[in-house]
Amino acid sequence: MKMTDPAAGKAAIERIRQVGNLLAPLKAPFLVMADDQSPERNAYSGRVYEKGCPTLSAAQWKHVGNIVADAEQVAQGNLGWTWCFIRMWATLCGDAGEEC
Repeated sequence: MKMTDPAAGKAAIERIRQVGNLLAPLKAPFLVMADDQSPERNAYSGRVYEKGCPTLSAAQWKHVGNIVADAEQVAQGNLGWTWCFIRMWATLCGDAGEEC
């Protein structure tokens, strides 16, 4: 999903509900949520600090953060899953608020 798209928030959460409701009865241990990055950004994979690398604006990061927070509510509240949000340089466990 394109999490940076301002119109993607509700669609992303609905997709998480749909897929989660299919996986939960199968006792799936987790659901992977990933951003559909642009080809321009993919060209810089692993080199985020290289000159010319496309970056997100503060508003885009805020939007992504809102989607992640909403996804946490769906994962924990609706599906009963422990929530983990993995970034390139840190992993935060939502159920304990601690680093893994």
